[in-house]
Amino acid sequence: MYHSSTEYNTVLHRVTQYNTVQHSTTQFNAAQRRSTKYKIKQHSTTQYNTVKNSTPKFNRNKADVNESQISTDNG
Repeated sequence: MYHSSTEYNTVLHRVTQYNTVQHSTTQFNAAQRRSTKYKIKQHSTTQYNTVKNSTPKFNRNKADVNESQISTDNG
């Protein structure tokens, strides 16, 4: 009887270890999800910066057009 009880406790111990591993995997997945959300935020910030950077180019191009119009008007 004692022997089977020991086996039972061993199995119980293994199940506990398995559950602990499962739990830490869940925590890891939650951390991954948070990290992904952070990366998405980072990505949208990058997109915003890209748009901001392209706006001065657009303004410069407009200025170039104005200068070329002025020079042809004088010519």
